[in-house]
Amino acid sequence: MADGVAVTAGSGTTIATDDTASGHVQLNKLAISTDGSATLVPATSDGLAVVNRPETSGGYTTPFRSVDLDETEEEVKASAGQVYGYYFWNNATSARWIKWYNATTANTTVGTTSPYLTMMAPASSAGHVSFPHGIPFSTAITVAATTGVLDSDTGAPSANDVGVNVFFK
Repeated sequence: MADGVAVTAGSGTTIATDDTASGHVQLNKLAISTDGSATLVPATSDGLAVVNRPETSGGYTTPFRSVDLDETEEEVKASAGQVYGYYFWNNATSARWIKWYNATTANTTVGTTSPYLTMMAPASSAGHVSFPHGIPFSTAITVAATTGVLDSDTGAPSANDVGVNVFFK
């Protein structure tokens, strides 16, 4: 059986189809194809291939930066948002703990408010983490650093021990 099925609508129209073992399947044109073109956009085994391309706008918000992250909470974003990645450093000779809060600074008290996330910054280290799909914060994004892992810890890192750049939207 040939692809394409004749449909009579007044003078006649042909609908693009693909002939399969169980019958014809109508083909739908994607808006990305050229006007008047019948060229099909090929799919991969995982679906349509998507290519990321650089853009000059619409990306992450200007990154948040702190070169002295300590037990005093700092507001990355005062409203709901998503963290897509961060770069941290720990100049201390022992581990420090980066604590993320799903709350504004007005509603965050380090040592009392439960962190949304707690991440260790190993001694004398730096690193980065990327979250391609983002980590959602439904209220706000606030961050702090302490010398201990417990939610109740309020140990103050020394000046310039811990720093962070946060990539968010």
